[in-house]
Amino acid sequence: MSGIVIHLAVSKKRGVAKTPVERIQLIPEWGVTGDAHGGNWDRQVSILSAQHLQEIADKGIEVDINQLAANVLVKGLDLSTARSGDGLCLGETVLRVSQIGKFYPHGSPWHKEVLSRYGIFARVIKGGEVRIGDGVTLITQE
Repeated sequence: MSGIVIHLAVSKKRGVAKTPVERIQLIPEWGVTGDAHGGNWDRQVSILSAQHLQEIADKGIEVDINQLAANVLVKGLDLSTARSGDGLCLGETVLRVSQIGKFYPHGSPWHKEVLSRYGIFARVIKGGEVRIGDGVTLITQE
């Protein structure tokens, strides 16, 4: 399964909207350079699929791409099939899916609908630069 990176973002502080960028640098066992969620833990990089944002928009819930809590937004790849332990190649980088979804008790409707069900969190295995337009491949475990 493959897709393309269509949006990248970082935030220096947790709990605030991420700032769109043209490229991000991924550091093994750390995450995104300059992002507040970097560190030695399981949610180093957050990823969403544009398909799921469209599904929520079709339900009448407004989706503002600038309010996304994700580092990476991909198109053309159904991330609902991803499972913990699967691999994700973003351009030259390699990530390992560590968590699917995150509970948001006080978030907006799209936080609750999209991120809690479809948000993908991953650890960086092989670092490098990721740019808008880079390919994305999901490598499922057998």
